[in-house]
Amino acid sequence: MARLPRFKVEGIKAWYHLRGQVTGHKSDRLLQKEGCQQKLIDLIKHYQKVYFCDASALSIMGTHYHLIIKFDPFKEVSIATLKKRALILGTSTQRQIDNWSDEQWVKFRKRLFNISEFMRNLQSTFARWYNETFERAGKFWADRFKSSILADDKAVLDCMLYVDLNPVRAGMVKRPEAHTGSSIHLRHVNLDEWLVPLEKVLPVTDTRGVVDHIKKKMLECYRCRLYYRGNVPSKKGQAKIPDTILEQELAHGFKAPGMYRQRLRYFIDGLFIGNQSKIKKLMGKLSKKSDYLQDKIPISHPDGEHHSLRPLREVMA
Repeated sequence: MARLPRFKVEGIKAWYHLRGQVTGHKSDRLLQKEGCQQKLIDLIKHYQKVYFCDASALSIMGTHYHLIIKFDPFKEVSIATLKKRALILGTSTQRQIDNWSDEQWVKFRKRLFNISEFMRNLQSTFARWYNETFERAGKFWADRFKSSILADDKAVLDCMLYVDLNPVRAGMVKRPEAHTGSSIHLRHVNLDEWLVPLEKVLPVTDTRGVVDHIKKKMLECYRCRLYYRGNVPSKKGQAKIPDTILEQELAHGFKAPGMYRQRLRYFIDGLFIGNQSKIKKLMGKLSKKSDYLQDKIPISHPDGEHHSLRPLREVMA
């Protein structure tokens, strides 16, 4: 049976939660070998300079990785800008690029707004590097990457928390920022200049109702949410941030827990994640080809905050 085309949003900026799974047995933990985390991070940074996108969160585990990224809507771009990005991509020489036809430039411009092309470059380059570095042969990635569209700012923030908490949930670390292959670690050690600033996804106001854009304050507010969320397992038997560590953070002035003590899930298999009205609006923009929509409905989740577009058969099972 042929696979359905990748689910994408066109004409507006779109946030995606992406997940790549390594082939082989889970005990192999290929991505934990020396140099792998940094190489994958470097490649994400590299291709972000080529494509019209911005990453906000990532977490590199042993058998898979998570990435949250925003893609700009397609727009006209000057040839000078395209040439710079073509050189950064590194697959053609300056002489070859100077001789590209108008048709080639049109194709290249369109490519730079395509998330599937971004992921093809990222994963194929990493796979070649890994096989060469560790003298390995064969397929590296288990299947094509998974993607969910984050339909609103709330979904983006909650999914970022989910991604940064992955190492804690897996029992790898007790504090999220202790995992070196994560965006919260990069923010903690001030190596996040290439990531989406937290003030773009975390609207925090002071007592006067004025938005506070100070980087340190934003990181504190994000960590507050992260630690409260991480202190509550999302499923039975799952690791969490220990109460003792949360109490230590409380001593540093964390705010009241509120909704961040709730269990939130459903960030893997949904096509869209966000509030119901936003999902319905996005659904209305899709092609009349009903490959996806004929058997999918927005599903409300127990947290009361999110819906996701999922196959009806999954709900009925």
